[in-house]
Amino acid sequence: MPDPILNPTPTSPPEPSPLALRAALDQRREFLVLLPTEKVKRDLRLDVKVTGAIVSGAIPLIMQHRDAIAAQFGEEGVASLDELQGLVYACIQAEIEVTNAESGTEVAELAARVSQSHRYLVNELESLAFRKLLDASRIDPGRPIQGYRPLVTSTLTLIDLARTILPEVGGKTSLTIETLVDIERVATEMFDTLNARDRGVPRIAGAPRISAAELRTRALSHLVSVYDQVRRMLTYVRWAEGDADAIAPSLYAARRGFHRTSSGSTDAGSGQPNPAQPTQPTPTEPAVTPTPAPAPIDPVPGSGPAPFTS
Repeated sequence: MPDPILNPTPTSPPEPSPLALRAALDQRREFLVLLPTEKVKRDLRLDVKVTGAIVSGAIPLIMQHRDAIAAQFGEEGVASLDELQGLVYACIQAEIEVTNAESGTEVAELAARVSQSHRYLVNELESLAFRKLLDASRIDPGRPIQGYRPLVTSTLTLIDLARTILPEVGGKTSLTIETLVDIERVATEMFDTLNARDRGVPRIAGAPRISAAELRTRALSHLVSVYDQVRRMLTYVRWAEGDADAIAPSLYAARRGFHRTSSGSTDAGSGQPNPAQPTQPTPTEPAVTPTPAPAPIDPVPGSGPAPFTS
């Protein structure tokens, strides 16, 4: 079997677009809002970006053992693995919404910029329609602008239309992919700011409205739980090789370069105190080594589900 560390998947996941990040969180908002309080881990003290980078980096290597995980844990195990990248994107978007909520960005300022871009898009598309290069009725869904959310939605609708027709009308309009990307960035920022203004999460029947910060906490907590479960499954299928930690590193690995002294936190590399490190003890990660079956002691591939998943 090829060494999974020396033979990583040659391609990495593409850089997610703002729309992809937003979609990843939107698909999971209701689940996260309704997540039972007792399942929310509030003492993780993990950075969202660092955590996302660790998980994203591990996914291509874990995927090399997808078949082995499927053989032992079935569809449920594979579903957890397949959910990881979407959860990373959801956490990143939740972090963006917290940043927007704390930045004090005025929706009105963003709306003025988006409104100007909307007028530009309408003018360019109407010009194409006048020259019979575009059916004018296709512009209509992107015309409503009464209110902040209709303005954003209409602008994004026109961006999608422009992207669709641009290969056919290139050179006959001032619209370019670069221009559309810039307009989309501002429109997406306005959309995120509106969500942050509304405390991050749309009203869900039967559930309390939660803040953007609380949504981020829940998203990160769920990502950690799913990643831990995937690491347990990987440990089981790679029991004989003993390389699960190298394939899917601990989320706390970045903290282990430091050790404590009686005088405070010390950087292991420099030997100098590091005041940026918290003085409270670093949380330890639950062990991921599976509890072996009574007989035999070591897990045997193909012998059925791991005993730690019950």
